[in-house]
Amino acid sequence: MGQFAILLLLLLTTPAWATPITNVPTQRVAQLTVGGMDYGYPWLTGYDIGFSLTTGFTVTIPIELQGVAVPAEISVLWTTGFTSAWSHQFSIYGDGTPYAVSIADVFVTTNPAQIVTVHAGYGRGDMLNWYLTWPEGTGHLEPWAHEPGHMLGNYDEYAGGAVNPLAEINDPTSMMGTGLHLYAREYRFLTDWITAVEPGHTWTVGALASPPAAIPEPATWILLSTGVLLLFVGRSAR
Repeated sequence: MGQFAILLLLLLTTPAWATPITNVPTQRVAQLTVGGMDYGYPWLTGYDIGFSLTTGFTVTIPIELQGVAVPAEISVLWTTGFTSAWSHQFSIYGDGTPYAVSIADVFVTTNPAQIVTVHAGYGRGDMLNWYLTWPEGTGHLEPWAHEPGHMLGNYDEYAGGAVNPLAEINDPTSMMGTGLHLYAREYRFLTDWITAVEPGHTWTVGALASPPAAIPEPATWILLSTGVLLLFVGRSAR
């Protein structure tokens, strides 16, 4: 009976039964962010985000392009360049389980989260003003991957930019600096969001991992546990 009691205690104290991680339907995030050491760079973050136990995090930035017409090849460069730079660079871990992260921007004509004015000719631009001649004149190799990073709530990481006024970072290798490398800190907007909508769990950014296996519902765990108990009892009675 000692082994039976130990098994029963383990089954009844499994914490995952009490607060399982659940799916979160897609929602629009829009909030004011202020950067710069003098707080001189305010902007509105805006994107759609949802979470699924099977597919992980899905983030989309619906952008409406106004101004001059954008040739198809440039449109493809902008969207694919951003997606390849930001998607699946790290995993988000919920209570130790890794979840995939898909991040993309799409150009839309209705219900945009951001409105960008496209200009002909040369110009440095910013989050809401893009130029067809990019990357010339910007100081960044892939401004189409840098600027949408602000739309997700990330600060600049170069001196004089819209840096975090409370914890300035100057990193020339960073995507949010003048480089092309994405760091785990650029995924922090994901853990901030999921912690707010799915509290009671530990959420962290970590190394890229394979998508998690399907997670059984709590009722499934109960049925499996009951089967184990019955099998244990049956063998003990022989």
